[in-house]
Amino acid sequence: MIRYKCPQCGATLESPRELGGKQDTCPICQRRCAVPLTRSQKAAREAENRRKAERGRQDAEEERQQREQAAEPLHQQQAARRKEAERVVAQARDPSFPLSRQAIPVDGQRGKTGRRHLVIGLTSAAAVMLLVPLLIYSVNYIGLQAKMNGILAEPVNRGIKVSVHYGHYVDGDTLVYDLRSVPTDKSIADVFRVFLRFAERMQAKEFDSVELCFRGDERFRVEGEYFRQLGREISQQNPISTIRTFPEHLRTPTGSSAFHRRTGGWLYVLGKQIEDFHEFHRRWYLADLIREADLGSYADKLRELKPSPGGSASGSPPPVAPESSDFKIISIRTRVTESNELWWKYAWKLTLRSRCNRSLALEVEIKFLDQDGFIVDTDLAYDLFLRPHEERDFTGAALLRAAVAPKVAKTEAIVRPR
Repeated sequence: MIRYKCPQCGATLESPRELGGKQDTCPICQRRCAVPLTRSQKAAREAENRRKAERGRQDAEEERQQREQAAEPLHQQQAARRKEAERVVAQARDPSFPLSRQAIPVDGQRGKTGRRHLVIGLTSAAAVMLLVPLLIYSVNYIGLQAKMNGILAEPVNRGIKVSVHYGHYVDGDTLVYDLRSVPTDKSIADVFRVFLRFAERMQAKEFDSVELCFRGDERFRVEGEYFRQLGREISQQNPISTIRTFPEHLRTPTGSSAFHRRTGGWLYVLGKQIEDFHEFHRRWYLADLIREADLGSYADKLRELKPSPGGSASGSPPPVAPESSDFKIISIRTRVTESNELWWKYAWKLTLRSRCNRSLALEVEIKFLDQDGFIVDTDLAYDLFLRPHEERDFTGAALLRAAVAPKVAKTEAIVRPR
C-alpha cells in the first residue's frame, strides 16, 4: 500500500501500489488525487525515458547518414563539372591548342542568339528601372500621403499643404513631415492640429524619428515613440497640455535639444512654454512666410510704380510718404474669435480711406488698452497699400495671454507711413 495525503482536505489515504502514478478518489472530500510513485516505479520510468532518448539519438544519426549518402552523388557530379571547366579553361589558354570547328560561328546563328540575349537583358533592366521608382512612389503614397490627403480634405484644414514620405523615400524607420504651404487665414493652432491628426492616423506604425521640414528643409525632429504617444493620447489628452510640453521634445537636425525644459513657478513656466511654442512655429515656417509676404508686397509696390502700356510718359506718381491728411481712419473693430486657458485670439478689422490722388504705403500698430488707457498688448501690420481715393478694409489677428486678455476694454490704431 502507498500512504499519502489529500491536498484538499489533508486526510491520510492509502492506495494499492498498482495505482502509483494514477488517480484515486478521496473517500472524504471525493477529490481525484494523484497517487505518488514508489521508488521502484520511479526508477523504472526513468530507465524507460533514457531508453527513449537513446532511440531518438540513434534515429537522428541514421537519418543524418542517409542524407549524406544521398548527397554524395551530387558532390561527385559537381566535382566532375569543376574538373571539366578547369580543363576547358586550360585548353583555351594554351596557344598551341587548335580551335574546334564548333567554336567558330559559321552561319552567324550563335552571334544572333547572343544579340537577342543582350536585347532581352537591356529591356529587362529598363523595365526594372521604371518599375522600381513607381513601386517606391506607390508605397509612400498608399502608406502615408493618402492618409494625409484625407486629413487635408476636411473643410477646417483646406488650403494647408503637407507632403509626407519615408526617409529618402526608402527608409522605413524615418518619417519626413514636409509642410509646403499655409494660407494666411490659418493659425498656428490649425497647423499643429493637422500634425496631431496625422499622428493619430499613424499610431500603429513605428518610426525611429520624425523630421519636421518646411519645403524640403529639415528644421526639427522628434522621437518616433513620442510621435506614437501623441497619436494615442490625442482623444484623451488636453490639447493645451500637449501644446505646453511639445517644444521640450523637439531636437535640432544635429540632435541637440531645441528647447530647454522650463522650471519655476507655474505661471512663469506657463508663459515661457507658450512662448516656446510660438517660437517653434516661427522657426519652422512662419519666418519664411513673413519674409515672402514682405517680398510680395515689395513686388506689388514696384508694379504700381511701373507705367501702364500706352500711358503717358510721366505715368502715375509713385507712392510717397503720406501725411495724416492724406488718409482717414474710418473704424477699428475687434472681436475674440477663439479662446482657451492659455491665450485669446483677438481678430481686428481696420477700415482706411485715401484722401489724395496718389498711392499710399502705410503700416499700422494696433494697441489693446484696458479701461484706464494702459497698453495691455500690441500688434503690428506692414505693407498696407491704398490707391487714390480708395476705401479698404485690412484684417489681422493677435494672440493675447489669457492672464491679460480679459483686461482689454478698447482698441486704438496708429497708422504711419512706410
